Amino acid sequence: MNDTNSKRDEHADGGEESDRQRTKEFTVDGVAFTTTKRELTAAQVMEIAGLDPATHYLTLVKERKQTRLANDEVIKIRDGMTFVSASTEPTPTS
Repeated sequence: MNDTNSKRDEHADGGEESDRQRTKEFTVDGVAFTTTKRELTAAQVMEIAGLDPATHYLTLVKERKQTRLANDEVIKIRDGMTFVSASTEPTPTS
């Protein structure tokens, strides 16, 4: 029997996903998260990490370069991506 499609994952919604859409891991503020999506907006990445996009922004860290992302910016998700968040709220002083 020829089983060329044996490497497919079944999803809860009943759909199948090919090997091209494997789970990708990324970190936000040092905490690991996963997705099977190929693209996410910066706001979606923050929501996955439990952050409010209305009060935070996201920065992509790649090697020694940091790029601040707009909430509606579409990111092609790659395994091992690193993000950091920052609050847009004023920091209280004592």
